[in-house]
Amino acid sequence: MTLRLRPDRHLVGAYNYLCHTEPFWGMRPKLLDADDVSFQVIRDRRTSGYFLPPLPSNKFPTISISSACVGSTHMLMEIMAHEMIHLYQWLSKTETSNTGHNAAFFEISKKVCKAHVFDIKSFAG
Repeated sequence: MTLRLRPDRHLVGAYNYLCHTEPFWGMRPKLLDADDVSFQVIRDRRTSGYFLPPLPSNKFPTISISSACVGSTHMLMEIMAHEMIHLYQWLSKTETSNTGHNAAFFEISKKVCKAHVFDIKSFAG
C-alpha cells in the first residue's frame, strides 16, 4: 500500500517534525512556521517535489510534493527536507540564480543527510 498524501496532515506534519530536528532547529528563526508556508500535493511524475517563493496569487512560499513519486514516509521526509533547504536558502538569500543547487545547498545537504540517515547521492541529485 502506498502513502496517500494529504497536505494538511502529512506535509505539515513532516515539515513540523523536521523543524524540530537538527540541523533545521539551528536554522531558526529563519525557517518559517508551517502556518506561513503553503503545502500542496501534486501528481507530477517528473519531479518528487519543488519549492516556489511567494507568487502574486499566493502570499506564502510553497512546498509541493508529488504523490506520483512519493509513496513512503521515508521518501516524504527526504523530499520535504530537500525542499526545506531550498526554503531556507530563499529566506537567507543564499541562492545562486540559474542554479538549482549551489555549494551552500550541498553543505547543508551533508548535515541533513548525516542527521537523518538519508542517502546523499539521491538527496542532492
